[in-house]
Amino acid sequence: MTHADTGAQLAFERIAFDLKRQIEDGVLGPGARTPSQGELMEIYGASSLTVQKAMRSLRDEGWVVSTPGRGTFVCGRDAESDAAVNPSEAVELGRSKMINVRLRLPNVGEIRGTWRLTREEKQAAWELYIELATRVGGVTIGDGGPLLREMLNSHYDVFGATRDVLRRSGPAVAPRVAPSELTFAVLVVEVLNGVLRPVIARWHPELAEYERSRPDGLCMAEHEQRWGRAEECRRDLLACTKALLDVAAVFGEAAGAGDLLADARARIDSLQVTTDT
Repeated sequence: MTHADTGAQLAFERIAFDLKRQIEDGVLGPGARTPSQGELMEIYGASSLTVQKAMRSLRDEGWVVSTPGRGTFVCGRDAESDAAVNPSEAVELGRSKMINVRLRLPNVGEIRGTWRLTREEKQAAWELYIELATRVGGVTIGDGGPLLREMLNSHYDVFGATRDVLRRSGPAVAPRVAPSELTFAVLVVEVLNGVLRPVIARWHPELAEYERSRPDGLCMAEHEQRWGRAEECRRDLLACTKALLDVAAVFGEAAGAGDLLADARARIDSLQVTTDT
């Protein structure tokens, strides 16, 4: 997902129009710090001169105010706040957050875009981050790696928990945005339909059928090791797990949380190396 070209519209006008829309929609509220010049250059693929011209037009029209050494902040736009926001208070008043997302997911490909979070999206990101940290990041690793059944059950649980978070959060986590932008709902739907569903749909029935053939007295771990498709299943599940951990890192950044998954990523990376070799 890359920023769409608007054709004949001048580049600086496109940037200014997009920022005005975000201000009007409340994505960038009064007092919020706008993206820096460098961030806008990266988002829109524009030169520094183009970005400067766009921001100058917004200042001239009274949308934003700039303070040297502090940044550029959104002014009040309603009748009760016509005066510019005091720059000394703007950092405290701002509640908007923007992150640049770039992911490569199995069965999906590259997801790339800008995510400007609403309060509801930030809360939903935190809820799903915890779900992924405790369900995917907490899979037990034994001497022979995690049990296929435990990994598959973990993915199945994440599928249900993710749908619950999305449904409970409501349409506030799926705001209307430009094609180049992302939302919590867009990311979650890609994870559900592109990452989790194919793995669960393929391996859940196959593993369940093989498990029914386990002889009495043979432990589950040893029975799994004898399965002719065990390594293929394990590779798919590990790739899915790594993708979920990558997505979790995005949600953690969105929520402003510390890294709770460093150990889990290291374990999964080591298992992938062992499986590939």
